[in-house]
Amino acid sequence: MPRRSAAEAAQTKSALVNAARACFVADGYAGTTTTAIAARAGCSQSALFHHFADKAELLEYVVAAELQTYDKLVGRAAAEAGGGFMEQVLAGCRRSLEWATDPAWSRLVAVEAPAVLGADRLHRMDADLGLRSTTFAITVLVGGALLASDTDVDALALVLYGALTSAAFQIARASSTTAHDRGDSDSDSGERAEPPDVDRVMAVIKRLLLAYG
Repeated sequence: MPRRSAAEAAQTKSALVNAARACFVADGYAGTTTTAIAARAGCSQSALFHHFADKAELLEYVVAAELQTYDKLVGRAAAEAGGGFMEQVLAGCRRSLEWATDPAWSRLVAVEAPAVLGADRLHRMDADLGLRSTTFAITVLVGGALLASDTDVDALALVLYGALTSAAFQIARASSTTAHDRGDSDSDSGERAEPPDVDRVMAVIKRLLLAYG
């Protein structure tokens, strides 16, 4: 039996990742089986386990792809924004918060990933992209004389990245479609406070950056 080409193997792996994403969004991690993923991808379970050790590794690939898409969308929003460097950076920040309201993204990244992969692993995956992009944005603002020349770039980038990430995840969890996904329960005493909306968070982010001008 001839061996499959590298291109065919890559196509199968991509189909499995896409199928897993659709299944995880529709049924959640716990409600998804490897049988369902393989069937949706149009391949056998043996092919699935040839590419991935288990369902958790598949979720990690799906989440990694989501984070890469997220980073690209934020960068594109900044690049396409009118005005100067500050307006571009703020546009990227706003896009990062707006995208967190997407139901599929919120389910995969804010609900399923922390539960399955662990918060530490998810943070490392996200920081590899997000913190690097945020540091670049602060560097651009300092280079354009929009922030003081003595700004501690690494420290401000860390604070801004942390604020945006925390806000995005809170917004995403609030955007989940069920009370169970949000962590609510009938036994909760009192109302669970909703996070501030995108406009309110952006007002604080803008003041933070302008304070360094």
